Amino acid sequence: MNSIFELVKKIGIVPVVKIENPDYALGLSHALCEGGIPIIEITFRTDKAYDAMKNISYKNKDIIIGAGTVLNTAQVDKALDAGAKFMVSPGFNEKVVSYCIKKNVPIVPGCITPSEIEKALEMGINILKFFPAASSGGIGMIKDLSAPYSNILFMPTGGVSLDNMNEYLSSDKVIACGGTFIAKEDLIKSQDFDKIKELAEKTVNKILDLNISHVGSYEDNDNSIKSFSDIFSNNYESIDDSLIIKNVFEVRKTKEKNNKFISFSTISVERAIYHLENRKVEFDFTSMKKDKNDNIVYVSLKNKISDFEINLIKK
Repeated sequence: MNSIFELVKKIGIVPVVKIENPDYALGLSHALCEGGIPIIEITFRTDKAYDAMKNISYKNKDIIIGAGTVLNTAQVDKALDAGAKFMVSPGFNEKVVSYCIKKNVPIVPGCITPSEIEKALEMGINILKFFPAASSGGIGMIKDLSAPYSNILFMPTGGVSLDNMNEYLSSDKVIACGGTFIAKEDLIKSQDFDKIKELAEKTVNKILDLNISHVGSYEDNDNSIKSFSDIFSNNYESIDDSLIIKNVFEVRKTKEKNNKFISFSTISVERAIYHLENRKVEFDFTSMKKDKNDNIVYVSLKNKISDFEINLIKK
């Protein structure tokens, strides 16, 4: 996967913006970065898009710029000149896609039908914009389309909100969501960058969606496991050297540790690691476990909190 798309996947959300005044672009970019979302898609829906991209790329190196609503090759050239690193188009324009491939520029073309998907696959494109997402069937349609085309990833845009975003992000067929709800046009016009930063932070917290799954302890003998199994004989499962009472408690048998832990669930451990590392959280990657699809399903924080080892597990 292209390094830009790897970052897109880790962040989980791409703010889609329309800018009328390029002088507001830099402040907007700083607000997004400070809120934990160092990426932006500036659409060619105004004639100021080029200047807005240029203002950001020259003065804020911490943010990745994408160009949206790319409808022709001239816009590709303008976007690249202004510092954009990837292109997004609402539909599948073969001429634009071919041009981007020739110039080795990442592009996410809009595809919502099997025929469009097959055209994209023929050209080596497997990351697609699903637009307009809400009125085209939402996550249900994405799941249906993913069945025969198992190697594609979608970026749903259109009708995505803070409330329904995680319905999409819970699917391993969704690389990220595109959303206008973080940096709305009226907030940009009023230069309410504090509000945009607040919305970015809320979005990151929503993406993390951390919830206590269960608590537990490490033991060096069988006594605790036997005691719990006697009490909860009809409501537990034994996995390897652990006894798990689902969503309540876990006892792990080990001779190396003797402490307690809290496991937090999240829809994507990879995204959680990315966003928490941005908050200076450190991880013990020697503890990391992956599933058969190479997705991280478990990792521990490097440091304890209130004598608890903290684990992240995939929902």
